[in-house]
Parts: sequence; C-alpha cells; structure tokens
Amino acid sequence: MTFFSRVLLLAAFVLLLGACSGGGGGGESSNPPPPASGGTSTNFVYSGPQARDGNVLRFQQNFYNNLVNDDRCGRCHTRGGTGTGAFVDRTDVNVAYDAAVQVVNLQNPVASTVVTKVAGGHNCWTTTAACRVLLTSYIENWAASAAGGAVTVQFNSPIDRDPNGTAGGFRAFPSTTPPGYAGVHNVLTTYCAGCHRAEATTPQQPYFAAADIDISYAAVQPKIDLNTTTRSRLYVRLRDEHHNCWSDCAANAQTMLDAINTFAGAIPVRVLDSAAFRSAGQVLNDGIIGSSGGRFEQYQIALWQFKEGSGDKVSDTSGVAPDIELSLRGNEGEGLDYQWVSGWGMQFNGRNGLASGNTTSSRKLYNTIAAGGEYSLEAWVAPANVTQDGPAEIFSYGDGGNRRNFMVGQTMYNYEFFNRTSNTNISGEPSLSTDDNDERAQASLQHVVVTYSQTTGRRIYVNGDYTGDADATPPGTLAADWSTDYGVFLGGDTASAVPWAGVVKLLSVHNRVLSDSQVLQNFSKGVGEKRYLMFNISNATGAPAGCRSGTASYCYIVFEVSQFDNYAYLFNKPLFISLDPNFVPTGLTIKGIRIGINGQLAPAGQAYIAVNATINGTDYRSGNGPDSGQLLYDRGTIVGRENGPDTDLFYLEFDQLGSSADRTSVFVPSPVPAFAYTLDGTAEVNAGWRLFDSISYTFAQLTGVPAASNDASGARVLDQMFAASRQSLPATPDYQSFLASHQTAIAQLAIGYCSTLMNDAALRTSFFGASGTPAAFRADLHGNLVTPLVTKFIANGLSTQPTATSVETELLAAANNVGGGRNPGLATACTGGTVAGCNDARTLQIATVLCAGALGSAAVTAQ
Repeated sequence: MTFFSRVLLLAAFVLLLGACSGGGGGGESSNPPPPASGGTSTNFVYSGPQARDGNVLRFQQNFYNNLVNDDRCGRCHTRGGTGTGAFVDRTDVNVAYDAAVQVVNLQNPVASTVVTKVAGGHNCWTTTAACRVLLTSYIENWAASAAGGAVTVQFNSPIDRDPNGTAGGFRAFPSTTPPGYAGVHNVLTTYCAGCHRAEATTPQQPYFAAADIDISYAAVQPKIDLNTTTRSRLYVRLRDEHHNCWSDCAANAQTMLDAINTFAGAIPVRVLDSAAFRSAGQVLNDGIIGSSGGRFEQYQIALWQFKEGSGDKVSDTSGVAPDIELSLRGNEGEGLDYQWVSGWGMQFNGRNGLASGNTTSSRKLYNTIAAGGEYSLEAWVAPANVTQDGPAEIFSYGDGGNRRNFMVGQTMYNYEFFNRTSNTNISGEPSLSTDDNDERAQASLQHVVVTYSQTTGRRIYVNGDYTGDADATPPGTLAADWSTDYGVFLGGDTASAVPWAGVVKLLSVHNRVLSDSQVLQNFSKGVGEKRYLMFNISNATGAPAGCRSGTASYCYIVFEVSQFDNYAYLFNKPLFISLDPNFVPTGLTIKGIRIGINGQLAPAGQAYIAVNATINGTDYRSGNGPDSGQLLYDRGTIVGRENGPDTDLFYLEFDQLGSSADRTSVFVPSPVPAFAYTLDGTAEVNAGWRLFDSISYTFAQLTGVPAASNDASGARVLDQMFAASRQSLPATPDYQSFLASHQTAIAQLAIGYCSTLMNDAALRTSFFGASGTPAAFRADLHGNLVTPLVTKFIANGLSTQPTATSVETELLAAANNVGGGRNPGLATACTGGTVAGCNDARTLQIATVLCAGALGSAAVTAQ
C-alpha cells in the first residue's frame, strides 16, 4: 500500500469512528498510551439496563466486557466520551450493541472497522499486532456464540486480479547470475561486507556481500522484489529502518534502489500465454479467513494462537479475564533465539528465546484449576529434532527454575508431564513419560494433550490418541501444594539448561479434563490460519453462459489455502461452486487443474493434474459456504513461496474447462532440478534410507509375513523384535547418517522375517508356490529359491540400486562357497539332497540366510 493510500484509508477510519484525542494535535494517526485513569478504577462495573435479548447478552459477554475498562475503550467510546461511536457505552449495553454492529463484521471479523482501526495504530493498549489479534478474537467469540459455537463462512465474490499482474507481466530471477547484477553486487560488497560475508569479523547471514558474485546472487534473491522494487528488503532496511547506513540513510536507500532498478529493468518481462484456459488471479490475503469453530472449548481458560506475526507479545485470546499476555525474550530472526512463523506460529531455536507471563495474570490458572483438582493442557507443536535431552521445557507454570505447578517437556522421542501434587515433589517429579519404544515425539507437527484429575491421575494424548502410558504415581491434591506466585513459560525458563527447540502453533489450558472424544475432536479441527481463495472461472474459455450475467460472475474454483511454513503454501481440497442460488448443474467438465504463481506454473506441487470431474446434480450441494458446491479432489499439495502472502499472485490453468478443447498435450513437464551440492562443491548422494517403520512394513509386504506373527509356541515374535530394535534402525533418510549399527539391526530384523517365512509351510507356499519345499530348494537352488527371492525383493531398472542379476550372482556365490570362507555353502553341502546331514531343517536354515541377505540389502532398504 502506498503512503497516499494509507492516508486516504486512515481518513476513512477517522470519519467512521472519530477520535480519542491523543493530545498535542496528534489526532487519530498517533498511537498514544491509554488515557490516564484520573484516580478511578480501570475495572469498570456495569450497572445499567439488562441486555434486551440473547444477541445483546452474547455481545456483552464476548466483546463489551473485554473493552469497557478505562485502559481500553471505555473512557472514549461511550456517550459523552471523546470518541465517535459509543460501542462500549457505559450507561446502557443495548445502546453499545446498536453502535457496535455498525463497526463490527461478524462474517469476517478481521475486516471489522474496529480491528482495522486499532491495527492502524489507534490507542492500542499493548503492541499493535496484539491489539489486532485480541479484538478479532472478541468478535470471533461473539460470532461463534451467536452461531451456536461456530462462525459460518460465507463465500462472496472477491476482487479479481489480472494473472499477468499490475504491470502486465512478471520478472523472475534468471537461473544463472546475469551481467546486470554487477551494479547491485558492487553496492553490497562496498558497504555491507563488514557483516554479510562469511569472512567478516562478525559474519551475518545471508552472505549477499560475498566477493564471489554467484554466492552473492544466490543469497540476495529473497531480499529483492523484481516486480515492485520499492518492496525490496535491501531498500526498505535503509529507507525505513535505518539499518547500517553508510552516510545519509535516504541517499543510501536511493543508491540501493537505483542499482536494483537497473538490475530489474534488464530482465525480460514474462507474459502468460493468452490461449490458455485460465482463471482470474488471487493473492493469499484476498482469501476469506476460515472459521476456527468446531473445537471443544467449553472449559478453556487460556488460549494463545500466535496470530500476531510480529512484535514481542503473544495474546491470550480465551476471553477469560485476566488475559495472560506472554512477553518474548531474546533476539528475533532466522537462526537467532526465536522467529515468528507464517500461518500463525512461533519458532524457538533452543537458545535464549522464551515467552513468559507475569505472576499476577498467571494466577488465573491457580484460581480456576487448583480447587477443582483437574485440568488439561493442549498444544500443537513441531519439535525441531528428536535429540533434545533434559527434558527440554515446552510449556511450564512455575518460578522460572526447578519449582513448578506443572510442565510439559520433550526428551528425545518422548513427551514428559510433570505435575506438583501432594504425592510429587516441588518440581512435579516423578514425571509421566511416553514409552521409549513408542517414540511418540517426532520432528513434525503434532497435537499433544496432557490431562490430570484427582481420580484418574495423568494422561498423555498424541494426535488424538491416548498413548496408554499408565501413571505410576497415585493422584494427589493440588490446592494445598500449588503456588499462587508462579508464571507461565513457553520455550524454556529463565534458569533452564535445556531450552526447547521447535515450533508452537497453539496453546490452550482447560480447567477440566478433556475426554477422549473431545481430544479427538480438537485434533480433527487442525490448527493455523486457513483462507479460502476463490478463483473466478466465469470468463475463462469454455465456461458455460450460466456462469455470467452482465458484469456479475458466479462460477469459482475454491481452494483452502494456508501458509505451510515460512517457505511454502498448502493448497487443499479444491471445490467448484456457483454463487447463483438458482444454479443447476449441467455437466460442466473440469479436467487437469494446474496452479500458477507470479506468471508461471509452479515447478512443484501440481497434484491436481489428476482432476477429471463433471459437475452434476448428484454430487453438487447448494449453498455458498465450504460445505457447498462439489468437491473436485480430496488431497493437499505444497507450492513454494516466492515473495510472500501480500504479493505472490496465484492463478489456475486447466487442461479442459466446459466446452473447451483438451489441452493436455500443450503442457510440457517441468525439468527435474539438479540435486543440491554441499558447501565444498561435492555432489550430495542422491539417495536415502527407509526409516524404522518403513523398513518393517516393507519387509512384511515383501515376504507376506504379518508384523505381529507368532512362533511355533504361539508367542509374539516379530513385533517384539521390531520394538526392541526400533531405536537402532535409521531415524533419518540422510545417506551420510547411516551407521554400521543400523545395518546390524536391519540384518536382525530381516532374519526374523525370513525365519518366520521359511519355517511356515503355508507362508512358503504363498511366496514360492509348489516349489516352496526344502526338497525343491535342494533340487533346484537357482530356480526354486534364489530367483523367486530376487524377483520379489529387487526392482530392476533403478540406476541407484544393484541389478537383479548382480544380486542373484552374489547369493549364488554365497550358496556355493565361491572363493572359500563363505557360508552356508548350500550347493556343496546339500546337492541332490543325498548328502548326510543335509536334512530339511538344515536346508531351511540356509534358505533363511539367503533370504535375509536379499531382504536386508541396500537394494531394499535404500531409496
């Protein structure tokens, strides 16, 4: 948004709301502190008329009560106050309701005038980002209560964008360093090499001031916007943030911008093919925010959703006073102590970063939990790794040291739950931990819930499932043992030797135990910001006439889209919908959807090429929300981020749309990118290893032996063998991390599967057919034993794996003791089945060894 646009928008807000004067002529554009209380209490007590109906009562409970105090909106936005719009009128809540509905959008809370007003800097009582999040949450809670627990999303026609962008095309970074980059490189190496170079005294990434122009070019690309150069971080850092200017900041910023403009101007503009069947464009922030309704929150007393995206505060949006606002500590930035994550989240890097709430507001937890003796803590977390020991503290309610009321942490593959009661010590020990063999904690996004009651003790849930780990410590009381003077800590505490590393996307505290079904319900609702992007296809070639009426458009392809992380977007579940309430499905064909971004089809993430749907009366549902229309594909895909949610422009192209011809043959597959190189220039090994679960599942599929097989006595064998060896099997696919201990564990597991196969006549018959007998193996070693093993275990034609012939040769060499010193020497010991001592048991032992040699080889375990 330009400066002049911001001024016009601000002026519109002034007319809508008026001002609480900031003094000194500052007016609405200033961000003064909240007005002084003048000696009166900031905790206003309402004594006016009762709410006239349920709508006003819901408004009062969720919105009015949170904003009426002196230190928020109450001293201005009441009749007789200095603000225009008495939406928290102190004399009559009904008058306040009538004013509030004029400045609140219950269908799209974030678009409410009161939200955009505060987001623009008007009288925020904490950080601007935190105020925006809090106001939005109050309106969402109001809307959810009015809708019986969930905000209903309504689709409305968006503002369509030209897929070619505002400039009629897009510029993209060339794959190799272009000559025009020399000017930018010269500015960077002249003025930024003191920090942004690996050889600097205090090197700071990215190394865009490297002497090597190719290294510089690769590092600088995220900092330059080729299509709107004034948005380039290199320029903004100098102009607005005065970051290490070398003389005059305005002049230095202009020098940088001139170099960027010269560089960008030399890159040809990329224009889309006009013959394609293409939708209108959208950026992520055009999308309608999805409802977060449907979670079970009846007992929720604290909620942190990390919607702020910037600043040093995280808001408690539960609506239960007092808010426990978390303050962030440490240095913010990539690779530093903490970093905001796109799509609502916070990343802690296991250093000095943490978030904490003060003891006064944190006392809410004691006041609402201790007497009842039960609670639940719910978190969506993604551990950075499974090597954290300690335990690393994810969330605690304590004194910032070793004393705590409760704490949830991670120790390698385990989650640990500490709870202070009359039967545990001041640190909440002994802890309840998930079982080592289950390896519940994984380096991926997980829903973790811990519950405690004085009847059932502690329980842990991961991804909706109770882990089954029994609490050996008897339940005790809380009220007499919990301290009232503790604060909450996230990511570690002030004295923690092992701060936690990972991403947290939601934290919630409930003052009751969540049931199994309630935990599963909240897990199924997911987490994070979701938007519905509506791509207009009404004017695309082949769209039926019923999609248009004059200038009105009705037909859309809608995607649920979110920011997967700081580097990618998640597109999910495309559906077709018509906003015409009288729409009648007429056999509209939609085939092969391709996602475009910034003037070209995305090089990866094209999962919807497989779409081949016909809009029909059977599958199409009337309405104008996410449950309406016709689902086209029940899958998600990842599309790489380029510039960010404000500017990345998406569009859709189709192989076929309606009456159009099929253009499948027009699309040329994107080239497969070259594999990455290490820093020393040596090519990485383009291969990896199957992980522990995958290895066992693969062995079970290839041999036909169930993972939960029994031995002759009926005892369970394979699953117990797998559980015992699981932590010795590969945990990461990295080729260079593979150890001798991994191969030993693989060999042991392969022998277990092969032994079960060879010693079960029914399994042998299923695998080998009629030749699956010891006599048949002795009669034709090659044809009846080795060839079936290799045929079923080894894939031919893969350049990264040994050929079937080479594996056969190796197995036969072992069987025949080629070169001496080899065992089992099947052919020399048992040829023809007549040699003494060559009985069926001996034959099956040797067959087991050959089977395990093939099954446990890199031909199976490498990928």
